[in-house]
Amino acid sequence: MYSSVPSLRRSPWPDHSASTTPAATTTSPPAAVSAHRILTDDNDRLDFLGRLPQLYQRFGVVIHAYCLMDTHYHLELETPAGHLSRSIQWLNETYASSFNRRHGRSGYLFQGRFHSVVIEAESHLSALTRYIHLNPVRAGLAARPWKYVWSSCRAYLGMEQRPLWLTTSSVLTRFGRTAVYWFSVNETAGM
Repeated sequence: MYSSVPSLRRSPWPDHSASTTPAATTTSPPAAVSAHRILTDDNDRLDFLGRLPQLYQRFGVVIHAYCLMDTHYHLELETPAGHLSRSIQWLNETYASSFNRRHGRSGYLFQGRFHSVVIEAESHLSALTRYIHLNPVRAGLAARPWKYVWSSCRAYLGMEQRPLWLTTSSVLTRFGRTAVYWFSVNETAGM
């Protein structure tokens, strides 16, 4: 499923340029305890995003899209090694511990189990990515998906540099290029 390009210096990131359509999973975390915000400021968001590269390094999880909201987050993940539960548990536990220290609180940040849906068709993967990127628009947090800085939409559209840990090629290959994805996001939003 993955191809590697031999080089003198081995990168910790996979080369997905020639990969086939992944079986991806979308996840959203369990609800915040008492509907509290889990991401209260930019420091929280940066802390959370800083943990995403470790999902690949620790568990082999490939990240296709993300969106951070105040009370929840969305991730579009590919789990070739099958460690979805362990990886999300690690993410939620380490983030909650950091959040509690930073905000002088104790106890659970999340309650219940995360929600996941397996995506196997390439067309569903593209629809899921658009859904994740349009979440802030639907919630009234941004007029356009690319105006919300806490999602992977801007990286998909080439408006900011793609982090090494974010894999956009599976979706963008389906659209042919970034501009076509941009029109697709606009059309889906009814803009």
